Amino acid sequence: MQNSKCKAINGRKIAEEVLRPVKKEIARLTKGQIVPHLAIILVGNDVESIIYIKEKQKKAKELGVKITLFQYKEKSRHEEIVAQIAKLNQDKNISGILLQLPLPKSFDTDKIINSIDPKKDVDGLRPNSPYPMPCVSAILKILAKEKIGLKNKKIVIIGIGRLVGKPLFKIFKERKYNVSLISSQDKNLPKLVKSADILICASKNKNIIKKGMIKEGAVVIDAACNVKTDAIKNALCITPQIGGVGPITVAILLQNVVASVGA
Repeated sequence: MQNSKCKAINGRKIAEEVLRPVKKEIARLTKGQIVPHLAIILVGNDVESIIYIKEKQKKAKELGVKITLFQYKEKSRHEEIVAQIAKLNQDKNISGILLQLPLPKSFDTDKIINSIDPKKDVDGLRPNSPYPMPCVSAILKILAKEKIGLKNKKIVIIGIGRLVGKPLFKIFKERKYNVSLISSQDKNLPKLVKSADILICASKNKNIIKKGMIKEGAVVIDAACNVKTDAIKNALCITPQIGGVGPITVAILLQNVVASVGA
């Protein structure tokens, strides 16, 4: 995917660094016959959600973390989902609960998220959750590992979702960085992308960053397959679509699940 000029950031290597202490903790728990157990709630048949869940299941099985998937039809009642979460909140064998987003539009996402016990909210969605948001934390870890300074840089985040865009924008604003948060539908998108020293892509719309849009020497964090292959010519470095942000996100999620045992 990358040309010789643009460095591919190795997300798998960073993920393994995250998982080293996690593996040791799982081994310790296993000796005491304790198995970290994640409950995932999926509503509907969103293709990407199913792919993400399979990635989580694969890595969890490799590490010795149990995952139970609770799948509901898109026409399920809101109360049915909340009732299931209430049962999982009380189940001592369940370490963490993950609500796979996005939910179908007919559901009150905030209400369902807020029904999860904060101690089991391993996706860090509730304001009082003790756990870092996996994808946000993954992006911050990449920037730190690559020693990418953020002061006096123009940061542009594309994608206004609750899992990446909005929380990351809030963090950068609190740190007084020069950051813009825009929708992929923003009419000024090409101009803003071209101004970015650090471009973070987290839009549900694929391949929106095209040839000629990226600034010379820009750092590109592509968390959602938003950047076309021919667009990276000028970039200093980029997270590849495979082996980039994804493995780190899964690693931090599983780190949260293990941390939630006995919480």
